[in-house]
Amino acid sequence: MTISISIATLCGWRRRVTTTSTVDFFYTDNGSHCLKTVDLITFILIIIGALIWGSVGAFDFNPVAIAFGPAHAATRGIYILVGLSAVYHAIAFRAIQQRWRPRTSRTL
Repeated sequence: MTISISIATLCGWRRRVTTTSTVDFFYTDNGSHCLKTVDLITFILIIIGALIWGSVGAFDFNPVAIAFGPAHAATRGIYILVGLSAVYHAIAFRAIQQRWRPRTSRTL
């Protein structure tokens, strides 16, 4: 919780209600560069989580449980971060696509 608050404070995030029924929690006044960083970090966590679950399913090998122990708090923390990253990408899917879409300038 404190990590998300400090990132939100650092990036200047605000809660904004749009004209539709959705609420945009990821709005910044200074552009979307902070959110692109969050997008990239959460995407990397999702890839790591997918590789871990792939190794569990294919080889019955859990590298996180081996590194930290099956009942360790760090193991649960890693799984929670990967799950929250997936939820973030599922909820903010369209906003992430718009942020990463290349901007084209029109010259006449």
